[in-house]
Amino acid sequence: MQRAAAGAVLLKKAMRNPDSFQLESAVVVDGTNAVCYEYRAQNGFGGMNVGRAFISSDGQQFLMSEPRTDGFDAIWNRECANKSGTNAATLIRQRFM
Repeated sequence: MQRAAAGAVLLKKAMRNPDSFQLESAVVVDGTNAVCYEYRAQNGFGGMNVGRAFISSDGQQFLMSEPRTDGFDAIWNRECANKSGTNAATLIRQRFM
């Protein structure tokens, strides 16, 4: 849970407009404990973009879809897509955002 919360805080800080950051989901994946995030944030034109991010179970990999990180799609599809886990977003929003 702490790694998931720390990753969400890093994501928020990385946004062009951190105040616009909205954490949609932070799924701690069953079996791997990797964390897969989905979020919304304001882009440079004032619109809201949907983004995704991934943090590995050991915390060594932190990849974002916006701006696109090399290899992000392959890792998202392997580690996050169609995986089950615990969505920690509500708890993170209540305690850390």
